[in-house]
Amino acid sequence: MASSLLVSAGAGFAGWQPLNDTIMGGSSQADCQATSEGLLLVGYVEPQGGGFVSCRSPVYAPPLDLSAYGALELELDGDGRRFKLAIACRDGV
Repeated sequence: MASSLLVSAGAGFAGWQPLNDTIMGGSSQADCQATSEGLLLVGYVEPQGGGFVSCRSPVYAPPLDLSAYGALELELDGDGRRFKLAIACRDGV
């Protein structure tokens, strides 16, 4: 197993974009901001009509080969609410 790989930090989040419930008729709004400390998601969630906001990474081309790694480590700060993380693999897993 490889020791570690830093995928994104600080300005490395500059290409991330918001993806909000407006894609399905909702009215929540948020923005993804790259800061010196990492990725900042700011906005508000309107529970009626979807009720979600998110940040989406750019598509890595070529895809990241993480086969030499056995774990994923995240450093997160939150406000006490529930957050979800979705990761897709090339084979759809």
